[in-house]
Amino acid sequence: MESFLRRVLALIDRYDLRAYVDWTCTDDEQIEFFVAIYGLFERTDFVREPLPEEELEALRQACVDVATLTEGDTTYAAHLYVCRRRGMRPCNTAYPTDQRLSDLFDATGPERLIETVTHTPGHRAAAELLAHPITHNLHQDDES
Repeated sequence: MESFLRRVLALIDRYDLRAYVDWTCTDDEQIEFFVAIYGLFERTDFVREPLPEEELEALRQACVDVATLTEGDTTYAAHLYVCRRRGMRPCNTAYPTDQRLSDLFDATGPERLIETVTHTPGHRAAAELLAHPITHNLHQDDES
């Protein structure tokens, strides 16, 4: 049976995932792989999703699914893998521009109701407030 390392490298090579798969060496001389994507769930985030051996087939399937719809272009395969793993859709700015992939990404999670457009805490707080309907009219006449 092929080693995990060989299978990861073969997958990276076959589907051109060099820009998205990263690794680190642990203190106990193990290699840990990650799928790394910038701006996937928020415009300024950096996702580093672990790629354990039992998830390698899920990454391969994401590659196959994207390649099947795009005549072999796997540009968004790593994105699809991470979205599926987290059960989240990407932010609007990270959604694939290729409309053939919309259904795949729509199926990764519920529709996002609000987008955080900056990385500052104040803007995030404002965005969260805007996500909820106002339930109390602050301009009601006082009864006193």
